[in-house]
Amino acid sequence: MEYFKKWKPTYTPGTYRTYSNPSIGLLGLITARSMKEDFAALMEGKLFPALGLKNSYINVPSAQMDHYAQGYTDKDEPIRMTPGVLGEEAYGVRTTAGDMARFCCRQHEAR
Repeated sequence: MEYFKKWKPTYTPGTYRTYSNPSIGLLGLITARSMKEDFAALMEGKLFPALGLKNSYINVPSAQMDHYAQGYTDKDEPIRMTPGVLGEEAYGVRTTAGDMARFCCRQHEAR
């Protein structure tokens, strides 16, 4: 919440559109708080299982890390996403290709 208290807009409100991870993350934070639970616990304990996602996480267990992609620095060194303000809520979902394919196929079939 300190981030939002200190934040100042770059542009005059209503004159420019910008993308913001913290604003998206705030929705996740508010949702979790309204349900009186932790965001990651809600996602991993309720939503993912309800969607049949067995290999999707907010916090990937160490034993599963080999199944998840990583990026590389400009020096070709392996790197993973670093935590940020409301990182779990804004960009925290990690999933396997199999889970993503099952999810997409279900969504397509539902139409």
